[in-house]
Amino acid sequence: MSAWLDRSGSVWGYDKAMKIASYLLPLVAQTCPHRLQTLKEALKLFGSHFSMYRVTTRLGGSPFGLPSELDNIINSSWVGGWKDNVIRRCVILQSYTMLGYYPLEHAVWAGTIAPKLFPLDVATLSRLSCVFWVLWIVIDIYATHRRWQELKRMETKLKMNGSLTANNKAKIERSRRSLIRYTLRLVLYLPNAIHWTLDEKSKFALADWMVNALGLAEAVLGTYTYVNGDSISRPKIEE
Repeated sequence: MSAWLDRSGSVWGYDKAMKIASYLLPLVAQTCPHRLQTLKEALKLFGSHFSMYRVTTRLGGSPFGLPSELDNIINSSWVGGWKDNVIRRCVILQSYTMLGYYPLEHAVWAGTIAPKLFPLDVATLSRLSCVFWVLWIVIDIYATHRRWQELKRMETKLKMNGSLTANNKAKIERSRRSLIRYTLRLVLYLPNAIHWTLDEKSKFALADWMVNALGLAEAVLGTYTYVNGDSISRPKIEE
């Protein structure tokens, strides 16, 4: 509990809690019997408002949004110390996809809040924004595959040099577990991201309960990795 309280004091940590609520409440609403229609509608509305809060957080910047993406493009601030230049290019390319995603998301937010002032086709803009999100995820899956490869090479090199100390082995193992959990989060992300690029009448669209279940599973796992201090950066090894 104390670890969570420490981390939830940040915008990043608070966003994790809001993400869980934004998926959990609509999922609970879908299990409510018809006689609890008032409760069902209230839970959906609360979930929607929590989701909207997360959009406004990204609009404000902090660890999210365009300022952070621009900083990464300029300074390679999210490369995480990996030496593989392909990883660096992937991470920067991800930020370029977000330069497409965030303005569209902001437009959807404005069009939803004030439709008379911003008479936009928010459904189409929302689907288009998620195309950029799908690209981000696909690139990250490949980048994470490259991270796995570099981690393997590190371990092999340390073994050959006789430098695989207990401390180094523990660091590599922790990095490996972090990458496993991160990969699982990407796998949970992808179906929803694709779903949100589709028209709601598409035969490939997911059922609402499945969208919320996948989102909740990723949110819970993401919160665990955050509290646990997982990192997908290159482990600092003593050679």
